[in-house]
Amino acid sequence: MNDENTPMQQPADAASDAWLLAELAIDDAATAQMLDADVVAQIKDLCQSICRGEVSADAIAMLLAGINHDRDVSAADGEGYLRGKNEKIATLHRFDSDAESIAQRHSVTPRFARRSIWDLE
Repeated sequence: MNDENTPMQQPADAASDAWLLAELAIDDAATAQMLDADVVAQIKDLCQSICRGEVSADAIAMLLAGINHDRDVSAADGEGYLRGKNEKIATLHRFDSDAESIAQRHSVTPRFARRSIWDLE
């Protein structure tokens, strides 16, 4: 048996195989989402550090932000809607008070009591 041209069998490393599969999955998802290469590199670095067991406070904060994203967006939307309604009400009140003061300043009512034509004496 002549084994001169056959490659050496490498021992299978389950962790490296799993990471290669994870990288391919990240690449597929990134392509579907049309993400930039820099963002994909950051995602891979974060996932690789978590797979190695290196979990930092930043990683936990980022994961929590992703998990709570929909709830946070809906809460912010509700707050913005209420804030907009309150600002609109304040604007309307401001215009009402401005209109009243302008009307009083530019009033055309006479400054003296007019006599009626029937009051001739």
